[in-house]
Amino acid sequence: MAGAVCEFTLAVSDEDQATHPGLGSILGAESRSGFIVFSTEEKSGTYVELKDEKLGGRKKIMKLEK
Repeated sequence: MAGAVCEFTLAVSDEDQATHPGLGSILGAESRSGFIVFSTEEKSGTYVELKDEKLGGRKKIMKLEK
């Protein structure tokens, strides 16, 4: 696998929390982190989530064209 590597951390919340912002502070947002390897063509990549200091399975992501 070759490309540019990026570490990420995301706060993920439910749609209800987006429409009711106070709900997020009560329920708490889920955090996800991992690594993305962007392909040299810059239109796709492979990512893995990091959980409990272990890498998950590889998943593909694609850039959407407008």
